[in-house]
Amino acid sequence: MVYVMALDFLSFQRVLRLFFPFMKRLPDVEELAGVSQEVVLPSKLPQRELLMVGMSAKTYRIRDTIRKECHVLPDDVGITEQNMEACRNEADVYLILGKHPLIATCLSIGPHKDYIDLEYYQNGNLKQYVNSNRASITQADLGLSND
Repeated sequence: MVYVMALDFLSFQRVLRLFFPFMKRLPDVEELAGVSQEVVLPSKLPQRELLMVGMSAKTYRIRDTIRKECHVLPDDVGITEQNMEACRNEADVYLILGKHPLIATCLSIGPHKDYIDLEYYQNGNLKQYVNSNRASITQADLGLSND
């Protein structure tokens, strides 16, 4: 069984620090294959289930899709702009990384990078798996053995 992880904000910051020093520019949307920037109007969305509210985004499950929407605070423009920047950075990381078997598949990104749609994985996420199976995980499972 393969577990896929969706990168959290701190992981995205680390990835950005690794990639951006070597990149002269971000790739253009036309250069990136496999990620749609199709606009889906909110009125056409099916019922959605709120999964979590983070510092910069709200996360919903919509059928077989996970949607991360930028957290907008109408009373605090500064925080909202920081949240938008975090969401744009996360979208850029998905665009840069493309498809990878150990990273959640990015299905689409909003035209202003204000939301990201990810594939839903019914087996849970890596954090849940580790928390549930901590006692049975070995060094070999983690690839840390010296063998």
